[in-house]
Amino acid sequence: MDKINNCGVKYLVLALVFIGMVSFAACGKNSGDISKVQVNEWETSNLYTDSDIESAIQTAEDYFSSEFGGCTLTTIGYAGDDSEDEAVEWAEQYGADEAIILEFSFSTGYSVSDGFEADTVYTGWEWILIRDDGGSWRYATHGDG
Repeated sequence: MDKINNCGVKYLVLALVFIGMVSFAACGKNSGDISKVQVNEWETSNLYTDSDIESAIQTAEDYFSSEFGGCTLTTIGYAGDDSEDEAVEWAEQYGADEAIILEFSFSTGYSVSDGFEADTVYTGWEWILIRDDGGSWRYATHGDG
């Protein structure tokens, strides 16, 4: 009887390990690809330092990687100081001290999430990131600009 119970426990452990491995592999396939992104150059900003913009881009890339499963980020960049009025409105809407607008494009694969059409290129999209007191940027919203 003990041999049967030990055998059953071993199979149960092996099954759980297998399920865990499959789940981990599936998560990796469901993340957005940022490995080939081209960061667009931007003109010197009177609103943000290069470090501020780079930090915002990194935050957006992290968000894309975790939330845009089956998609590939192709370009990203700062929308420019001309978007200042819109950024101020976004900051007010989200109760933040500052907002920054980034522009991006991405493509989808054959298996995508969040209702995007498969095998399609999306351009002219914007990320809105916000922060308080010069702190870390955080995601607010995104959409077709």
